[in-house]
Amino acid sequence: MKKIEPYRNIDEAIKSLDNGGRFYSNVIKANDGVINQAELERIGGGVNDKQEMILLFEMSISKLSEADKASLFSKLDSDAMQIYEEFKPQELNTDDAGEKGKLSKNAIITGTPKLVDFDANLNWSVQFPKEIGNITTMVITPLIKEYHVYELEDEESNETFLIAHKHGTEKLSNRRVRLGGVIKELRRTSNGAGSKGKFLETMYHFRS
Repeated sequence: MKKIEPYRNIDEAIKSLDNGGRFYSNVIKANDGVINQAELERIGGGVNDKQEMILLFEMSISKLSEADKASLFSKLDSDAMQIYEEFKPQELNTDDAGEKGKLSKNAIITGTPKLVDFDANLNWSVQFPKEIGNITTMVITPLIKEYHVYELEDEESNETFLIAHKHGTEKLSNRRVRLGGVIKELRRTSNGAGSKGKFLETMYHFRS
């Protein structure tokens, strides 16, 4: 999970995004008034996963006005716009994320995270990729083994939604934050009975 700084105004966004793509590109030009996929990839230090690229882009522009966003979208070329429409994140609240959140899709949620203690996580599990030899397979593993887990609370509704980020990154503080990630399936086992739920695997965040 990575902390980002959203663009403060349209001029800053255009200057950053209309960047010419890779430094060795002889075809794409910086400051030409057109923003394409290669230029979007570069803002994340070379993010070449399209879904993650669009998540980072949407998080980066989320503090701009609707008029400024429209101006920015008008500069995306047709291929970049098509990719944006395909992977555009859902804007969700903590009280409707469980019902409306689409599995394996980008989502952005705002709230205050509270770290969940270890014991409370013992009955939650998730499918996680593991490399066995040269083969990557999905295995069921306890959620707490792979992630730091939080309940994200919305101040207005007091409803919570589970979020998590992988071990090895800095833990979130108990302050209001805007989070971007991917909705994943959660498996919960209690008294031998299994049920399914959802959580947000967070990738980017900033103070809200």
